[in-house]
Amino acid sequence: VFRRTFDPAVGDPSNQIGGALGDARWAFSGWRFRAGLTGEIGRRGIVSAAITSYTQLKAEKDTFGIAIGTQTFDMPLEVAIGGSVVLTQKLMLAAAGGWKGWSGTNFRLFDTQSADVMWAGGGLEYLGVRLVGLPIPLRAGYRYTDLPFYGGDFEQLSESAFTFGFGARIAGGRAALDFGVEIGSRGDLETTGTEESFQRLSLSLGINSM
Repeated sequence: VFRRTFDPAVGDPSNQIGGALGDARWAFSGWRFRAGLTGEIGRRGIVSAAITSYTQLKAEKDTFGIAIGTQTFDMPLEVAIGGSVVLTQKLMLAAAGGWKGWSGTNFRLFDTQSADVMWAGGGLEYLGVRLVGLPIPLRAGYRYTDLPFYGGDFEQLSESAFTFGFGARIAGGRAALDFGVEIGSRGDLETTGTEESFQRLSLSLGINSM
């Protein structure tokens, strides 16, 4: 189920736009093929690269128990490179970037264009904080990405965000807890026709049974 509520616009205190609600079930299938390599740079650095290719994505929609057809979508070729380096005993720097060839896909929405995507990001992790005897890695980062689809009368959109978070190893190291906050924005109203800000909270728990 998809739901979205719009904030009141300037000059629209009663929020005439309102909200949107939909209900649909989709089944997606396809294959992904990836090849990559990883290497060490001295004793402190690691660099890796990968190339990814997809078969067509097959989407079957079944809404309210009624099958209404199958759609297929071309998927882009992807190239990515990244690495990390230990700056000090307690500080690590990581960065990555890549390209996705969305302009070569057959996107079929009226008056909508697709364009290649460039993305990049980086961050720092500091290991010098402890809480009740547990090491608490602190993390801060920034990311930027183009967005693949945009209206035919506007420029391509982009998105950027700052991320802050921390992690912890608990249960004697058998579980990892991570928390993050992301604050960002996408688009520009004058040039791309769309502009919005966003915030995300993420919490993950990983368990190692070994």
